[in-house]
Amino acid sequence: MEKILTNLQDPSWWFTGIFFVLFGLVLSAFIRYGIPFLSRIFIQIIPGYKTTLKRTVRLKWLRKIRRIRSDDILVIQQIIQENGYFILFLIACLAWSAAYAFVSIPMGDENPYHKWLMLSSLPVYAVEVLWLMQRGFNRRLVRHRAKLRTTSLGIGRS
Repeated sequence: MEKILTNLQDPSWWFTGIFFVLFGLVLSAFIRYGIPFLSRIFIQIIPGYKTTLKRTVRLKWLRKIRRIRSDDILVIQQIIQENGYFILFLIACLAWSAAYAFVSIPMGDENPYHKWLMLSSLPVYAVEVLWLMQRGFNRRLVRHRAKLRTTSLGIGRS
């Protein structure tokens, strides 16, 4: 009870309290009015770049799929490439987790190596993205490979 009375008499406690109340009000007003305003501006400035990029990437993939899907060896090569990316991803994960296990031994209050470990995890994410993109490509390749039509001249036709 005495601690509460001393806090109420201390002006620094009041300034801190008023500051955080005002900060909360400003932050809530920004979330309510500022974010929709900024999103409208970004929608007006950047019209359709996402769909355009998605269409061009999909068109490139479809062109590559049409070129590859009729050749068995190229399809197998794409599957092997996906498996190679997966093994590379596993090796990167194991190497990074081993490095983290050795460096995370506490050395005082703050370990200076944690920042470098976080930056060193970026290759793991890059290899994962490569693997996932190749996996998606291979799934589309197999789906489009099933669409191949085999036309034959038939018996007795020339």
